[in-house]
Amino acid sequence: SIHDRPAAPVSSETVDGRMLAASVPAGGQGWFFKSSGVEAAVVGQVEKFESLLRTLKIAGGKPVWKTPAGWTEQGGSGMRAATFVIGDPAKKLECSVIALPNDDPASDEYILPNVNRWRGQLGLAKQTFEEMKASADFKQFDLEDATTITWVNLSGKVPAPSGGGASTASRPSSESGSSAAGPSLPPG
Repeated sequence: SIHDRPAAPVSSETVDGRMLAASVPAGGQGWFFKSSGVEAAVVGQVEKFESLLRTLKIAGGKPVWKTPAGWTEQGGSGMRAATFVIGDPAKKLECSVIALPNDDPASDEYILPNVNRWRGQLGLAKQTFEEMKASADFKQFDLEDATTITWVNLSGKVPAPSGGGASTASRPSSESGSSAAGPSLPPG
């Protein structure tokens, strides 16, 4: 994800992309699980991402999980509580886990701006609360302890991979080019 790496040269070239992102309230923090990249790489991880979320248990105010097959868990560094390397490390597909303090990380008032931030990172328009809840991309379920997990499966545009290895036809995008450079941290 953008906020975890040094800034790369900004390219206006985009390709079809996908983002899987979740918000998990635990211990007075919002825990964020996020994987994004080229559509072809991320779309095959939807079931494993959801299975990761469904294994969550809250223990000592933190989520505890079972790592999906084919994913390798690495320790945390910087803002990351953990990083999962997905599949071949050379393909650089990851799922980050970041925790940020918040008084009410389960509230819709916390979830909506985060979903809209993720949408913006894919060049998608913001949604209202009602549109978010009605969207097929928006999903929620409860853990056994009644913790509500919120997650999204969004399709949009992502910057073309460096090295010009994009095999998908793409066009410069002036209307959404600024979204990738926007704030990468959730509000609060």
